[in-house]
Amino acid sequence: MADLPIAGGFVFEPRAQAAVPGQFGRTALQLVPASGVALEDPRFRAAQLQHHLVNVVREALVSTGKSLHTFVKEQPSKTPGVGYDRLVRIQRGETMMQLADFFHWAGHFPAVGAALAAYSYDLPVIPTGHADNGADGVGRAAPQPDHSPDESSRDEVGEDASSAAKSSRARDSPIRS
Repeated sequence: MADLPIAGGFVFEPRAQAAVPGQFGRTALQLVPASGVALEDPRFRAAQLQHHLVNVVREALVSTGKSLHTFVKEQPSKTPGVGYDRLVRIQRGETMMQLADFFHWAGHFPAVGAALAAYSYDLPVIPTGHADNGADGVGRAAPQPDHSPDESSRDEVGEDASSAAKSSRARDSPIRS
């Protein structure tokens, strides 16, 4: 029989991951982890990303001269999950953002999409303790295959397969230069 999932999983209050919870969403400064929370903890990293994005949303709203309340009231359709009460809790770090929230805000404010794309995911190498990760037990990226063309990937006219595929895609593209 499979193990039952642990209750809660990654459900947490993002601002509780910060040493100063009241800083969440109110300052552009990076959060400092709360006592007992490691920098590499995925919950802290998610809270840091949410803190960054809610600041971008806050700045975008300020630049339009609107409050969050006014913005929500002016929306033509009521998207489920995008009510004022929930959005305020996200902005304060009381509720976790979901992927749908990223897409929602990026659809309204290009700066949010740009910030998400530019956000640094500088993941540290973390000891895993698995023997198959090397003698020191440190997880390492898998070696990448060599994609350089060899003689077997060339067609009759000497064009390698990847170049032929690129040419085909360019020829079939509706965008012409």
